[in-house]
Amino acid sequence: MHKSLQPLDQIVTLNFDMALKTAELLTEEQSLKRITGKINCANWILGHLVTGRHYLIGMAGIRPEVDPLSEIYDRGAILTPETEYKKLSEIKEAWIQISGNINNVFFQITEETLEKKSQINFPIGDKTILGGLTFLISHESYHIGQLALIRKDLGLETFFD
Repeated sequence: MHKSLQPLDQIVTLNFDMALKTAELLTEEQSLKRITGKINCANWILGHLVTGRHYLIGMAGIRPEVDPLSEIYDRGAILTPETEYKKLSEIKEAWIQISGNINNVFFQITEETLEKKSQINFPIGDKTILGGLTFLISHESYHIGQLALIRKDLGLETFFD
């Protein structure tokens, strides 16, 4: 693994565990509750994390398996009251599966790939693939924080003090 990916790999591993912990004790009903009309529900955020990891692998130049959740959980997806969300168990399984591939991907990325200009203009000063990966992992952490707030609003115990 390239040395510049080592700290990102640690965050990816931490985020994997934290996302699963935020989903613990959530019922299907709770996972669909919006704490305000403008904030996505926990179910959508968890599915979006899976979609983000698929995107991260693709950005690294590795073709991941087809993302089974992108239609509902991708950025900009139009959600209606009729949207049929996936079951939490399906989302968790997809999270575990795609997350198991990230570490392997980090070992496959070459320095040459990391230094290429990203085709996406992420809001980060580093416009390379490495900068894009850094942004995506930060974005993932942001959403995990949202999940923690939703848990707290639902009255579930926190797991970080």
